[in-house]
Amino acid sequence: MEDAQQLQALILQKDGKFQRACAQVLLLNNMVQDLQTRYDRAVAQNMRQYRYTLRLRLCTVEGLRNMYYEYACQNADEIEALEDTMRQQGVEPIPIYT
Repeated sequence: MEDAQQLQALILQKDGKFQRACAQVLLLNNMVQDLQTRYDRAVAQNMRQYRYTLRLRLCTVEGLRNMYYEYACQNADEIEALEDTMRQQGVEPIPIYT
């Protein structure tokens, strides 16, 4: 029974990390949209000096967002594996989301 409690605590810890990563992905999505809008305006106005820096920033933020997304997916997979481990032990995990 103690193992199940430790697993549940680990699930809750992983879920906190998952939630923070998802929040970061949402913020970075907004940043990508804003930068894309600014980049599109620079293209329309043929402002090459701004296009270059905006494109670099856009690529950086997109890469960062993709890494947070992968991290969130990894945490979700780990949570699922821990819940499966608890079920194999005959203990139903406490539902995190209702």
